[in-house]
Amino acid sequence: MQLCRKMELLGGSRVAVDGSKFVASNAREKNQTEGGAKKALAEEEKRIARYLAELDAQDNEDARPESPETLKQKLSAALERKASYEAVLAQMEKSGETQISHTDPESRRMQVRGGGTAVCYNVQIAVDEKHHLICAYEVTNEVSDIQQLSGMAVAAKEALEVEALEVMSDKGYYDGKEVAACVAANVTPMVPRTRTSKYRKTGRFTNESFRYDAGKDVYHCPAKQTLTRCGSENVEGRRVQYYANAAACGACPLRERCTEAKQGRRIKRPVEAPLLEEMEERMKANPDAWRQRMQLVEHPFGTIKRAMDQGYFLLRGLKKTRGEFALTALSYNLKRAIRVLGVERLLEELVGWEPKPLRVAQPA
Repeated sequence: MQLCRKMELLGGSRVAVDGSKFVASNAREKNQTEGGAKKALAEEEKRIARYLAELDAQDNEDARPESPETLKQKLSAALERKASYEAVLAQMEKSGETQISHTDPESRRMQVRGGGTAVCYNVQIAVDEKHHLICAYEVTNEVSDIQQLSGMAVAAKEALEVEALEVMSDKGYYDGKEVAACVAANVTPMVPRTRTSKYRKTGRFTNESFRYDAGKDVYHCPAKQTLTRCGSENVEGRRVQYYANAAACGACPLRERCTEAKQGRRIKRPVEAPLLEEMEERMKANPDAWRQRMQLVEHPFGTIKRAMDQGYFLLRGLKKTRGEFALTALSYNLKRAIRVLGVERLLEELVGWEPKPLRVAQPA
């Protein structure tokens, strides 16, 4: 990054953050999920019961499809498999994990593009807008991106050595706590709102149909009724406020289009709601900037996975895969710098250059 700044290859005002699954050095057959282990255990228990029943039946039959010795061997193998699944489930219960990878214990089975799953690591990058250079990266074994935004944004801000930064990402990063952490670090987030409301799936009014009045701290519903604050609670470490009007809901002509709850509709408003609403307004005001996100952040991943054929890891464990991807990111940035400046200019800049000690951003 120091050399890139010297050659004015970095804009330093806007970055895009995204994640991509890189295949781990661990076959799918060497990964077990909690659900899969429980299902396999149940199958082995049925198989053991069948073998025992067949052994009992052979004591009273002349016709024997299989010899007792063969059945005993199958029973012994089934008992061993049963013990192994029980050990896996006990290990999961002790560790709190929901899956185990046997070759690379730190890798995880994840959903991949195109459908299906693979044992992977989730690689996060922050890409500078000016010339699509990677200014920060991280390798995680988190199966989703939802808790990665603030950590990547802060790492990019430190690498670029700027006081303020704008960060764009897709809706997989939409989380109130992460948005609040970005704002606290003087980073302006641009993340589209997720549309996963249970009301949308049933054709009912979503929360977007209710207008919040900040001055009066109330919500106005589609039936032109007012919902006032009726309580609050901590939900997963976040303060959430609730708004309702049970009396109005009881006789509302739009009730069937709104809710099935006996007490009427209740609106949940998290403490980060003002920041999320401000972010949504920013995105509406800057549609062109948002459209650039995909072109910006998917360029490096496309080059790395297709042109460089490095969409998988040869090493195992988070520490080693982070080192492996560091070399990949360095190679990509060098190729990009050569593409922008040319070899001669790059060599000229390198002559007599003395790098300062690097500051390594600590993983979240």
